[in-house]
Amino acid sequence: MKDIRTTKDLDSLYQSDKNVMQFLRETGDKADENEINSILLSYDLQSGSYTQSYLENEKYDNYHIQGKKAEMTTAELTKLIGSEIAKIIDRLNIDSLLEVGVGEATTLCDVLTALPNNLKTFGIDLSPSRIAYANKFLKIKGCSDVLLSTGDMFSLPFSDNQFDAILTVHAIEPNTNREREALQELLRVTKKYLILIEPSFELGNSETKERIMEHKYIKNLFGEAKSIPQVKAILKHELFKYGTFNNQSSLLIIEKANDIDTMSDTEINYACPICKTNLLSINNHLFCPECYLVFPILKEVPMLRKDDGILFSKFCD
Repeated sequence: MKDIRTTKDLDSLYQSDKNVMQFLRETGDKADENEINSILLSYDLQSGSYTQSYLENEKYDNYHIQGKKAEMTTAELTKLIGSEIAKIIDRLNIDSLLEVGVGEATTLCDVLTALPNNLKTFGIDLSPSRIAYANKFLKIKGCSDVLLSTGDMFSLPFSDNQFDAILTVHAIEPNTNREREALQELLRVTKKYLILIEPSFELGNSETKERIMEHKYIKNLFGEAKSIPQVKAILKHELFKYGTFNNQSSLLIIEKANDIDTMSDTEINYACPICKTNLLSINNHLFCPECYLVFPILKEVPMLRKDDGILFSKFCD
């Protein structure tokens, strides 16, 4: 194999059907975990593939319905997943939703399409390229009232208690051994609930267990959730009805330990991912008045990871 030195080289590797995250593990310092920059590189290079798969009519036989193999298109599977999530959201009676790891918004669009009521809806993803594709897909599907940005689930660009519910669908998945850290940050930002659909080592079949071990996916989300003080109750933990046969997920619904009856509704604003101060919109960019960082907006994508901030103390002058 040629020496890999640039992101373009990694793109060539991806185009030849190689697993970029696996390559970065094997050639990096930490062979037993996926580092955040490796996750970003891998998913950014995949951008467009989820939309393409959704829009094509090819059927795949590696999906499942209630644990049994089923053949269907990606769009058919995603609509089943979206409809099921919409039922959960409707029963929880929420008004605002954040999807963390929104990807190209293929699942989110089918959730919103199946919901009887409108929600204040935001989405974040590590990859700006995936958010750019998500914005295009939202327009195709007629879901125009969704605000998307880049963001890191370990330093979300929102202040505390901003959303009635936070949703993840295979987003915590690649973050090896960081289940507790992810849960604590998601619990900080939600007012009421977490709805987590993530690979399950406990409930998945043998192929799922093998895949989790091979790709260094998370293994103990449920176990960590049981021991976190911010968790009031685990309302559900069961095999999710639909998904990929060799990457089966659990549905984990967590209620936050808040006195939600006394919590007033607040406007949802982007906040600095470092200090959590509300960002100011100035000259079509977002500025933190505490850190003096400018977070740019590129191709209609607010760039809100910690590393996206540019020190510019006189930006308002």
